[in-house]
Amino acid sequence: MLRGITPIDGAFELMGLHQSQALMQYIFVETSTGKAVFALGFILSLWSGLGKGTFRPALVFTFMFFSLWFLLVLPTSQPASSVSTMEASASEGMGISTSSILEKNGYTSLVVNPVVDVASQWLGNFVNAGVAALDTVSSSQSYLRAPFYLTKLSIVASGVIEKGITDLSLEERLVIFYQDYYLPALQVLKNQGSLGSLSDIWPGAESVTALYSSTGKSLWQALSADLYQFANGEGHLFDKVFENFYNNTVDKDAIVRALVMSEVRHNKARYAIKTFHVSRELALKNISGSEEAKGFGYWVKHNMPRMVLSCIPYVQGGAIFLVIVSLPIVLLAVFLWRKMGILAVYLVALFSVKAWTFVWAVLDKISLINFSIGKSLTGVLLWTAPGQNMLTTAGIMMTPLLSLFVLVWVARTVKQ
Repeated sequence: MLRGITPIDGAFELMGLHQSQALMQYIFVETSTGKAVFALGFILSLWSGLGKGTFRPALVFTFMFFSLWFLLVLPTSQPASSVSTMEASASEGMGISTSSILEKNGYTSLVVNPVVDVASQWLGNFVNAGVAALDTVSSSQSYLRAPFYLTKLSIVASGVIEKGITDLSLEERLVIFYQDYYLPALQVLKNQGSLGSLSDIWPGAESVTALYSSTGKSLWQALSADLYQFANGEGHLFDKVFENFYNNTVDKDAIVRALVMSEVRHNKARYAIKTFHVSRELALKNISGSEEAKGFGYWVKHNMPRMVLSCIPYVQGGAIFLVIVSLPIVLLAVFLWRKMGILAVYLVALFSVKAWTFVWAVLDKISLINFSIGKSLTGVLLWTAPGQNMLTTAGIMMTPLLSLFVLVWVARTVKQ
């Protein structure tokens, strides 16, 4: 049974369920707190009823107390074997799993309340169903399989493009390949009248590679592999935190293309590529990695979106953990104030945290629509633009606050 999207929030949920049940047992079974709460609640209900000449409040409280006792306190079970949706859809090993996170934190044996477990999974499945519905009307990769896939590629690619190729030997190999193989292939396409947009005629495009000689194809294969490894190391594509989101399904061609096209940004070869004549010495002289904008502005454009996307599963997982662990305290409040509405607000709180996923999926689809519109207007890939990533990041950061406003509104409505 699937639980959560990433292994991180799935593991946090299971840890929260275990800790909640342990605290529940301690408060209501292992100590005299449960007896004291029942006695106090019964006396208050009896006192309230006697003032109105009825025993109904006391009877209602007794029924409520023992109903919740048998539903939420006494039952215990082992959770069903669960994996995250990313793990279930992974074509290759992710390098991290829900079970590995649990084992690392010492949760080798879990005990949960089956009712709370089912309720939590039902809320999560409801959200995931909404996200899946969004995926059905989009041609992009499934959000449940790889959250913010295109945006994360954009963050890495824009950072690489900003710096360019800083490895001089790799840079020289690319320039030589431009001169000896790429530009002649473009000249052939130009003579045939089949020259497309700049994004469609990059060195790895099928229409271009088909015109390479066998030597040129071998050189491009080796060069593209080295370019990707450079981008991987330079952009830390698979760093310790960020790798958890990629599901080992990274579009390597997208990264290589972004890196290659960055040379157009950083040198006068823009003119050379479009007009198909270039001096190798001139190209080598003008192509160089850019070290500009490394101050606060660069951090805001590139590092902040990256950090936010790296942290969101921990933020959401931690919030789910705290909400679930707080159930025993909520149950105490229900018994002492003798209001089931408190439990309803609690369920809304749990659902609202899980619903962050749906809001983020909507943001993801909006960014994809924006990317598509930009590409249709200009004919080139605009998904490397940092501005789009900043807007998406702002939306992600506002989601918890929006969730809190919804929870406060529900709480006030229930109170009234």
